[in-house]
Amino acid sequence: MVTLYGSKICPDCRQCKRNFDMYKIPYTYCDITAKIQNLKAFLRLRDTEDLFKPVREEEHRVGIPVLQFEDGSLTFDWQAYVRSLGFEADDKTEVPEDAEDMSADAKAPTAEMPIGKACGLDGKGC
Repeated sequence: MVTLYGSKICPDCRQCKRNFDMYKIPYTYCDITAKIQNLKAFLRLRDTEDLFKPVREEEHRVGIPVLQFEDGSLTFDWQAYVRSLGFEADDKTEVPEDAEDMSADAKAPTAEMPIGKACGLDGKGC
């Protein structure tokens, strides 16, 4: 099963989660802003994985949403993953922050730098 690292305060993460829920794509959601252990798990990835090198080098980038697959591989391109499952990725519809329960414990019914989006602390990366 894929793990989605994100945050309910990140608009790109809400879009990704909405697509996964809408298409009933199985995943585990790790809200990095809900619990310190979630943030630490994410930072272990962010600080060590090559995928995040451009994120670490650019000021104000966080690097979410990011998907981690069972084999340990990572991608920012959740849209390509949704399309690979035969669905149309909707990354245009805005999802309000309070639109759904996005708690860290919520489970849905669930390398080149990929094309997907990654939020920035300054709001420019979203």
